[in-house]
Amino acid sequence: MYAVYLVTNRHVFDGVKTAVLRFNPEAAEPAKQYSVPLLTPDGPSAWVGHPDPEVDVVVLPVNAGALRNDGMKFHIFQDDEHAATRARMAELGVTEGDGVFALGFPMGLVGGDRNYVIVRQGALARVRDTLAGASKDFLVDSAVFPGNSGGPVVLRPEIAAIDGTKAQNSAQLLGIVSGYLPYQDVAVSAQTKRPRIIFEENTGLGGGRGNRRCGAPA
Repeated sequence: MYAVYLVTNRHVFDGVKTAVLRFNPEAAEPAKQYSVPLLTPDGPSAWVGHPDPEVDVVVLPVNAGALRNDGMKFHIFQDDEHAATRARMAELGVTEGDGVFALGFPMGLVGGDRNYVIVRQGALARVRDTLAGASKDFLVDSAVFPGNSGGPVVLRPEIAAIDGTKAQNSAQLLGIVSGYLPYQDVAVSAQTKRPRIIFEENTGLGGGRGNRRCGAPA
């Protein structure tokens, strides 16, 4: 048996009193919503944040038994089978260029009557400093948008690899999306030589955090 948790970013829950969790029933029925208080009656948060404030990860207990009794359909990442710790990533030979999937519901696009996850693919852009313990983040080259926060980043299985690297033959949870790195282009007035407007673009580089060994609804 596994203790089941919803894993997301701290910034998703900060200042929020209630969360709404949405699940598809096993039967062909519309998705069902559950309102979950994020504050306990005596005041403290119902969720638990990572002890390091720089790590943007929190967990919220989920009553999996109640969901099953209601006939809800869900899956979990099992920490002993589906989640790669830093040591496991090093053992697998995870490196820059390895493919990943970023799962989530960007821009509130969750489907109509039922939830259908949006899957984007990308590649690990920088991970060696994470494997060396020099960084709490790793970078993913993939388009992420508001609503992707807290979404799983999963290693993509491949049948081939670049010479000198290992082919990855299993999907492993590596972390979660915590944000993106924007690019700013400043338009300068030809007359005054002063900045007039700033254009901000998504660079496609998302930051993953955590390698948290927890069960989480997929």
